[in-house]
Amino acid sequence: MQSKVTRRDVLKTAAAGAAGLTLGTTVPRRSFAAQSTPITLTWWDYYAEGSNAEAMDAQLGRYMEANSNVTIERTAIPFADLKTKLLQGAAAGELEQLWSDLTRSQRQVLGAVAEGETKLLSARSLETMGLGKSTAQQARDVLEAEGCLRSDGQALAVTDPFLARWLQRGP
Repeated sequence: MQSKVTRRDVLKTAAAGAAGLTLGTTVPRRSFAAQSTPITLTWWDYYAEGSNAEAMDAQLGRYMEANSNVTIERTAIPFADLKTKLLQGAAAGELEQLWSDLTRSQRQVLGAVAEGETKLLSARSLETMGLGKSTAQQARDVLEAEGCLRSDGQALAVTDPFLARWLQRGP
């Protein structure tokens, strides 16, 4: 069973990917909000006006209230320009930073999924990645928890389409 990807799904992923790329360039992704050091994040989305813009501002405001050391600088980018802006960010080295923050096993799993591996825990796949089954499972679970991978119950996919393309070209 294949799931249908809607335009809204792609847009949500692009906005989340932009934020994730920015987060990856500031400090380690797992603990930035727990730190006491001031952190400034750049948030890109395409909600220029209206209720979506207000909701986004409110959500980011709640996050900053809950994490007093975090400041989020929001930029609304016209939808027609968003893909170009994201690709420019990728070309500027932000994907490399995200990649370097991952463990070796997480890189192996993410790369295998980006290349279309459908049987991640098969003996052949594990041998190709050079990982044991429990190590691959743990890497997969962390990548899913961090939003790098998603599962529809049958197959895994790289959440960010720009990251998937970059991985397919070879980091």
